[in-house]
Amino acid sequence: MEYLVFYLFSTIYPNHDFLLEVEVIGWAQKTLAVKADSWEIMMDMAVFHHHGWGVSRNERLAKMWEESALRVGGAQAAFFLSTSHARDGVLDHDPDKLLHLLTYAAEGNYLVAQVFLGKYFAGKLFKKDPIPLNPDQSRYWLEKAFQAGEGGGAFWLGKLYYHGSGGYPRDLVEAKSWFERIPRLHGGKKFLLATLYWSGVPGAPPDQAKAMALFQQAAEEKSARAQFAMGQLHRGGYLGGKPDMTQAYLWYRKAARNAYPPAMTMQGLMSLKGDGILADPKGAVSLLQAAAAEGEENALYWLGVMSQVGLGVDKSLSRARTWFLRGAEAGEARSMVKLSLDLFAGKGGAQELPLAYHWAKKAAQSGLPQGLCWAGTLLYFGVGTPPDPEQARVWLRQGSAAGMEPCTRVLTAASPKTPGDTGIRPPLVEAVAADLSKAMDGEMDHPYLPTSSHLEVLPK
Repeated sequence: MEYLVFYLFSTIYPNHDFLLEVEVIGWAQKTLAVKADSWEIMMDMAVFHHHGWGVSRNERLAKMWEESALRVGGAQAAFFLSTSHARDGVLDHDPDKLLHLLTYAAEGNYLVAQVFLGKYFAGKLFKKDPIPLNPDQSRYWLEKAFQAGEGGGAFWLGKLYYHGSGGYPRDLVEAKSWFERIPRLHGGKKFLLATLYWSGVPGAPPDQAKAMALFQQAAEEKSARAQFAMGQLHRGGYLGGKPDMTQAYLWYRKAARNAYPPAMTMQGLMSLKGDGILADPKGAVSLLQAAAAEGEENALYWLGVMSQVGLGVDKSLSRARTWFLRGAEAGEARSMVKLSLDLFAGKGGAQELPLAYHWAKKAAQSGLPQGLCWAGTLLYFGVGTPPDPEQARVWLRQGSAAGMEPCTRVLTAASPKTPGDTGIRPPLVEAVAADLSKAMDGEMDHPYLPTSSHLEVLPK
């Protein structure tokens, strides 16, 4: 019965329904009448009195019930009491009390508490109210939990090293070492290890066969990222020796149904073009818009291109510019170039040459060949910015080496003899802009992420 009360308590926590609170208090009291040593109910009573749920708020009684719960339930009770100080990753009240209870539980060898304490010191428990990071304490508790048989300790050590977060350095060798020690990998954990086998780490070359086996297992265990990876593998021809667009689509659809935005984008693009399935432009737009609503940068870019050329949606240059702006602000380099080209030409809004250079420069700094070519061209001729032929040539040479023919044309042009004028658009700049726009609009024939053979599974 105490678990029924605990369940009811968890359901009222976000809503504070007073009548239900009173009813739950009644159930709690009935439970204690027949099971006086239920620390779970004692814990609930402490929380009820602390918040004033169903009873008058009374810190003295809250403390009494809390002490009773700790006396009966020990470390386990301390852990669950600590969780009453936070919900959904947000600190609710009294961070010092939370740390005290969590430490009490961890020192009492409650293994889950040790993992939570390791996450706490890595700043991974709360979305708000961040605490000072202490990676040494974090690693101490996570290692202690793992040594006592709690696989979560190894997983979190691997994850923190994998992403280089929580005060930990990014160290893929350490990450791989910890992931490989987990006794029973499942789902998303297998996915992370698979990416390390796929790419290899210092001292361990890639093992794509092992990686693909893990991707497959993780995907079947409903890891959305692994399902997406399976779509990429089938689309890139890594499984079966040649691309299989139908299988790719099916895996993207599974990942999209698990609310993975990149998969929504890929399913939408395949539906738009009819790759692997019958074309469904209306359904494609819905999927892309759903992904864009989640901030998926590739969806933002392709919705801009579709609006610009009128594919699947009504043609609208102003709407295209809005999509490109959102994509650029999300860090999508192709959106930066398209937005810059629109600002240069005055498409979908006013001509703004300094802003055109601003976004072109950001795209170049990302290493995108089109960005290198376009930013180099603007900087070379001083359009939207004072000219700097030396830096411009650096970008143009990098773009040319990446196969951007317009870069080569600019490099062979005569150097400007006069300082650039932000109000002037030389003919060669116009020509480069036209070539880049045409080439990027032509990508709509093969709208993938960002090339059809690239397996995007590694973290950024």
